[in-house]
Amino acid sequence: ATDAWHWGSDVAVTELPNHNLIYVWNRSRCLDNNCMRYISEIEYTIQNPYGETVRPVAKLIDHSAATLSTYDYSAAVAVAPDGRVGLLWVRELYNAASQLYNFNLYWAGLDANGNLASDPRNVTNSTVWGAWSDLNLPRFYNPQIAATGDYRFVLAWQREHQESAGWVGDIWYAVLNHTGGAIRNATKLTNGSPGSLA
Repeated sequence: ATDAWHWGSDVAVTELPNHNLIYVWNRSRCLDNNCMRYISEIEYTIQNPYGETVRPVAKLIDHSAATLSTYDYSAAVAVAPDGRVGLLWVRELYNAASQLYNFNLYWAGLDANGNLASDPRNVTNSTVWGAWSDLNLPRFYNPQIAATGDYRFVLAWQREHQESAGWVGDIWYAVLNHTGGAIRNATKLTNGSPGSLA
């Protein structure tokens, strides 16, 4: 479904209440000739059960004007009973000048037709920047999302950081309403110790 000379990765798919399928993936590209600004964008499409396109491929967020390398990837998708679609993904920022990284998780909502219904929001709100080997730089992995019968989205993920005694990993979660409002903000579920990743 992607343009020629591009490829999608981290594909997720789920069924809408009307039995159409929404497919979500990320696509990467360079923004300049030297590839000093590199981006990865979440794309999606909706197809009917016969493989016919209902909604053409669209970008969730267009990073064409990004001033830093911006990577959106590892999207997870879930659908509420009313057809509202929730998306959760990793956003990685990289500043080539300082060689520092920042990681967060973002959520956005689509309506049943694939239109943006709830603007992207930062779920983890990490303001920490650091080099890959720095201590206490939080990284987020394995985003998961589920929809409940009362129109809520339950989010879960793995958070890791390195301490002098080793890596620490924990499971975190959050609960949002169908428009992205926080019912429970990011909350740590486990209590890991150095050397024991969750």
